[in-house]
Amino acid sequence: MTQLTDIYSFFKDDLTQVNQIIRTHLSSNLSPSSQAIIDHSLKSSGKQLRPLLTLTFLYLIEPNPTPKQTQDFHTLCAAIELIHAASLIHDDMIDQATTRRGIETVHHAFDSSAGIISGVYYYATSLELIARLESIEILDCLSQVVKTMCQGEFDEGFLNQNSSIDHAQQILHSKTTRLMEACAQCAHFLLKKPLPESMLNFCTAFGTIFQLSDDFIDYFGSDDTLKKQVGQDLSQQIFNIPILLLIDQLKDDEKTTFINEFKSQQLTLEQVQFYLKKYKVDELLLKIIKKHYQTCTQSLQNIDESQYCHFLESFLNLSLNRIDFNSLSRAL
Repeated sequence: MTQLTDIYSFFKDDLTQVNQIIRTHLSSNLSPSSQAIIDHSLKSSGKQLRPLLTLTFLYLIEPNPTPKQTQDFHTLCAAIELIHAASLIHDDMIDQATTRRGIETVHHAFDSSAGIISGVYYYATSLELIARLESIEILDCLSQVVKTMCQGEFDEGFLNQNSSIDHAQQILHSKTTRLMEACAQCAHFLLKKPLPESMLNFCTAFGTIFQLSDDFIDYFGSDDTLKKQVGQDLSQQIFNIPILLLIDQLKDDEKTTFINEFKSQQLTLEQVQFYLKKYKVDELLLKIIKKHYQTCTQSLQNIDESQYCHFLESFLNLSLNRIDFNSLSRAL
């Protein structure tokens, strides 16, 4: 099984170029004070999963790119990573988070204006890079992605005790999965090749697993695993999928009490965890994750055997290992 460290090593030169493009374009014509904000924001760059995923699809389609194609590969990956990073800067403000990946969040280190402006600046820089690719398909795709992500953020704020699991999953798709799908779609747009359904299905299921794993860790994991403070959805009274699954299991009298206490912030994380474990919400959530895992594995079987296909399998296992999926699923 290919390890994530092997993938980083394989794409080391590509990622170096991607990060150089990001830093160069973000640092263009900035004052020292503005540069300090950007420098701080770049400290929490994380796993860079989306550029890695995009590079995998690009090389899967074209294993021997020309120098011009390679340059475009790096530009596309930088644009996608900037969109993701911008969304995190704004998400941290919405969540009132003080740290991400052990680094102080931008709005907390500076102020709310710095958080708002730097996020928009990241989006604008991504647009600048997309323009260089001269692909209306990529521009249209990533513009729709950002719009969809914003719609998902809007809709998440209106989730309540009466919301359906399906509606919550659609919001999850908008906020997280849609950008994962775009990694494959834009690779094919750039190289002007049709997108096999199996690749899109993999991205859809993988993106869903990735976010559901976050939801799982937020209630059953640790800060170290999540790379931000656990229990943030509870502090924001977000009726995410674990909470909606719990509400479906509660008896009427318990349901009324729980909802009132949840909405009025009377419940501690430990008290919510007690409810979740009592009604085996962890098992219900794992069953949903397992369904999407099966979609991923079926999709991989329809992708031609290569090292890049093994990379996709490794990304999937990375996401599942965060919640010790194999051990937990055996208990179901």
